[in-house]
Amino acid sequence: TITAFVLIGLILIIFQYVNQPSAEEIERQKQEAQQAKQEQLAQEKANAANNEETATFDANKNTQTNISSEEAKSLFDQAASGEGSLTTLETDKIKATFSSKGGRLERVELKDFKTASGEPVVLMDDERDRFSYQFRLNNQPIATQEFNFDVQQQSDNSIAYRLTTADGYIEQVYKLGDEPYSIDYDLNIVGLQNQIADRELNLRWKNHLQQQEEDIENERYRTSMYYQDMENSVDYLAERTDDESNLDRERVKWMSMKQHFFNNTLIAKEKGIRVGEIASLNPSDKSDPTLKVLTADMFIPYDASGNFNFPMQIYTGPNHYNTLKDKGIGLENVVYLGWAIFRWVNIWFIIPIFNFLNKYIGSYGIIILLLTLFIKTILLPLTYRSYKSMAKMGALKPELEEIKKKYPDDMQRQQQETMKVYASTGVNPVGGCLPQLLQMPILIAMFYFFPSSIELRQESFLWAHDLSTYDSIFNLPFNIPLYGAHVSLFTLLMAGTSLAYTKLNSQMNPSAAANPQMAFIQYFMPIFLLFIFNSFPAGLTYYYFLSNLISFGQQLFIKKFMLDDDKLRKELMETKKQKANQPQKQNKFQQRLEKMLKEQQARQQQMQDQRKKK
Repeated sequence: TITAFVLIGLILIIFQYVNQPSAEEIERQKQEAQQAKQEQLAQEKANAANNEETATFDANKNTQTNISSEEAKSLFDQAASGEGSLTTLETDKIKATFSSKGGRLERVELKDFKTASGEPVVLMDDERDRFSYQFRLNNQPIATQEFNFDVQQQSDNSIAYRLTTADGYIEQVYKLGDEPYSIDYDLNIVGLQNQIADRELNLRWKNHLQQQEEDIENERYRTSMYYQDMENSVDYLAERTDDESNLDRERVKWMSMKQHFFNNTLIAKEKGIRVGEIASLNPSDKSDPTLKVLTADMFIPYDASGNFNFPMQIYTGPNHYNTLKDKGIGLENVVYLGWAIFRWVNIWFIIPIFNFLNKYIGSYGIIILLLTLFIKTILLPLTYRSYKSMAKMGALKPELEEIKKKYPDDMQRQQQETMKVYASTGVNPVGGCLPQLLQMPILIAMFYFFPSSIELRQESFLWAHDLSTYDSIFNLPFNIPLYGAHVSLFTLLMAGTSLAYTKLNSQMNPSAAANPQMAFIQYFMPIFLLFIFNSFPAGLTYYYFLSNLISFGQQLFIKKFMLDDDKLRKELMETKKQKANQPQKQNKFQQRLEKMLKEQQARQQQMQDQRKKK
């Protein structure tokens, strides 16, 4: 139990320490924000002077430049001015709004979800967003988002936008697919093979993700860029801090702009998309409702054919594990479920049980209760072994007390004699620790599962109005460092049951209780976790509370009905008698431990002899 608590505490401390921004990073963010503000002011002045904005791409330098609107207009039949017209297409899941300005998807409303304030969840709805192809046409730089496309064809579930020149056209076709939250998207370029000199079309994608959840800081910490390469390996930018990376034109199958419970993903159906620089940046103003600004500089391979087609798909919807997994492209990896063994435990054990219970039970509080009962039941044999091992050491309390009286000032000798008692009675001092460690993967897997489960989003239980965020029974008028400005009742209950559980363990394991340092760690950890878990999702703290409560009940039941202290002591004394008549054999662990104690005792004796000589 102590090992488990220490490991969890170390993981949380290291995780928070490693991911906190350094002073240099904070200063760099301030400088970047100031520079961005100056650039924005300069751009606004330039726009006012030119009376319209036309951004293009310099293919040689990979930087944005300005061209006159008259040059841009002369290349197309349509004028590069005006706001453009909007068209809305709907399914039972989404309401997608398209704009003729750039011929792009401009706004997506998810019908089955609401924000924390009760408004519809809307993705990709910021006037600063970009989804623009940039290339050279007749040696003139072009940015498609600056031009009005004509609606070439429209139906109940599809729309085609076309930008026409004298020689051919650029076409973007959208069709609301059969898969939920998915939009089939094709880029067609016809008859322009002699006018387009580039062999890659630069696609600049930029999203200002907006707050959807109650706790903006927690949501911001779970927002970043994810992508999958051609070998199906998934990687991502840091979530808790600003992060940028240059992928050096690496080919990817999909690029996802992911926030806590939703994501916007561009998927290449056949060929991969090459990716250059990607970035995930926090807003400089903490009051800004923008979670992060995510950008990706991508490159579509252009083969200069007379009828070029590049099929893609856009997913814009929830981070629901099974929904993403059904797409069969590894997109479920944007739902972070831990690494290595913890992710496997979630995928192959926790999620199937959770989904099974979800089919028949409507209350997620009851589902978590039954899930906890099921897990604690199947782990009962390990729990029993652990408690029995502690009970054996507790049954040897008279012998251990006698050793302390005999060697009151010699800790090494006490430990050595204690090990002899354990060896003579067949007690393994680490026998109670191993079963606890075997349960750790499930305990830690839950730490990742509940914060990532969209099923708990805005689901209430008892006093918790939303199991995906903290449950507050009282808001403080001030902020306590590390604790926050609210009081979570589930966290208090979790800490309280941890203390009760620790006290009962101390009664069963007197050797640990007699060690002041060990006793301090045992009772300190629940208080420490009280601060760490106060802002964690209620679903997680509720689970840990139930787990502690059930463990406490199991331990009382085992102690009262399954283990008899007198009978256990008789068994130990009988084992001692049998071993007294047999050659003593120690296992390797006992041999190493005894050797270590003897070496410590020899060093201590040597130090005492040196002091006497001095």
